[in-house]
Amino acid sequence: MNILIMVNKVVDSALVYWLQSQGHTTHSGATITCQKLVLDYANLQPYLWSRQPLPSHWPSPEHWLLLDAYLQHTQLIAAMHLGCRHISLAPIQAVHLGQWLNTQPQIEDLACTWPDAHGPQSDIDTMLLPFIQLIMQGLWSEAQQLAATEAMSWRNLALQSSQYQRLNKTHKLDTIGFAQLAYHTLAGERWLQQHARPKAALIARQHHEHWDGSGYPMSIAGPDICLEARLAKLYDSYLGLRKAKTYAQANDHATSVNKLTYGDGYLQPSQFDPQLLERFLNAQQAIATLYSLSDLAN
Repeated sequence: MNILIMVNKVVDSALVYWLQSQGHTTHSGATITCQKLVLDYANLQPYLWSRQPLPSHWPSPEHWLLLDAYLQHTQLIAAMHLGCRHISLAPIQAVHLGQWLNTQPQIEDLACTWPDAHGPQSDIDTMLLPFIQLIMQGLWSEAQQLAATEAMSWRNLALQSSQYQRLNKTHKLDTIGFAQLAYHTLAGERWLQQHARPKAALIARQHHEHWDGSGYPMSIAGPDICLEARLAKLYDSYLGLRKAKTYAQANDHATSVNKLTYGDGYLQPSQFDPQLLERFLNAQQAIATLYSLSDLAN
């Protein structure tokens, strides 16, 4: 099999030796058509998010192996979005090499599909609208509050799809597994775009972005994140602190507010729109009452 190698020279020699020992022919920098491609992020980056067209001599993405020492979640998400289904981070895993050579997807299809009669449902909880009313009082009309509630309720629709349910139930995800789960933002966006819900699609894409640029999938920051997505980030973070999880106990209201205000090692106040966070803090007593009366408290 002809294999094109586009990786750091430190890795190149060992990889070439192993592939050739398995009977494959390797090429470096060639423009001949190959059946497989190994590349690192530096060689993939120019083609992410459709910046440049893919070289015509590259095989299709399901035949790529992305090989690198370390990649951030946003980098992994970008590679998956381009169609890469084989990724191995240092140290190289033999199982990943085997899956790639045999075209056995390591990363499953992350697109959301449902039968027409069994599509996803919006997730409107009893607290979302009154929370929006408290935070956006004096800024949004009643019609705007209702429209935002309806659009925001679709933000996690991809998590209803079977592959994301499996990932979400996994107790401890590795870096690649977390990136697959995080891809629900883009999968949800695509489904909503296809079903003529542009505002909901934008919120689905951006509701894990952070004001300080540390979020995903695009690491955008500040006002580049739509206001509804910034509001969803604050709402989801508060609820996430209040709810018990398999790996963490539920926090009471005061502790949750303290973590939003000062950070806890995972959440940081810089992740939130500062004006929304200030409005949240000003309304915190009403929010505490709202939560205690909601279905979420049970």
